[in-house]
Amino acid sequence: MVGYRWELPLASEERNNTGYIHGNAKPHLFNNVTGWSHCKKYWQEPLWAEEIEYKGTDKHFCKKCLKKYKKLQEKQHDN
Repeated sequence: MVGYRWELPLASEERNNTGYIHGNAKPHLFNNVTGWSHCKKYWQEPLWAEEIEYKGTDKHFCKKCLKKYKKLQEKQHDN
């Protein structure tokens, strides 16, 4: 999807604003321009981390970000 991608938040202060990421962190939907996750929990350098493919297993992804992703998917299919 153009403009967004799934990434794990990184555990480095240089790459995000918290400096600590829990080991059970879920992938978040990051904006490729602003670097913010849709849920606004994390910021990191855009396109820095490896992209994660969403394969339909909702429990492994951030709930707020997943909701945004599904809305974007619907808009794409409507066009």
